[in-house]
Amino acid sequence: MAKVWLVTSGSYSEYHVCAAFSTPEAAKLYAKHCNGPDEEDAEGYVVEEYVLDAPRGTWPGAYVVTVQRDGQVERSWWSGDSEEDWTPAAVSGERFLGYGRTEEHARRSAEQLRRETLALPFLENGDG
Repeated sequence: MAKVWLVTSGSYSEYHVCAAFSTPEAAKLYAKHCNGPDEEDAEGYVVEEYVLDAPRGTWPGAYVVTVQRDGQVERSWWSGDSEEDWTPAAVSGERFLGYGRTEEHARRSAEQLRRETLALPFLENGDG
């Protein structure tokens, strides 16, 4: 797969792409130039590697489904965040988050976690 190397700077609302390169060497040279002689203290310019025309199955994001303790689906949505940890999670033993490439997969993930969590001995009497 073809790749591109971006030199970026900033964070959050200040994040931006400064330049794009076809080789990592050229990107690193540009970033080093922009960071100046005191590279140790430079906050600024970093090289990021990306795949060009990434296959659809590798695109970031997932469906997220929240299932309540009683098994009812509380909420379902798409999250395009690529930085998120897509590990199913229990929230206070009352809500269960599932993730998946499809909404159905996310729901099943949340329901499986719900069943497994509620089967734990310390939750049998409702303590959670």
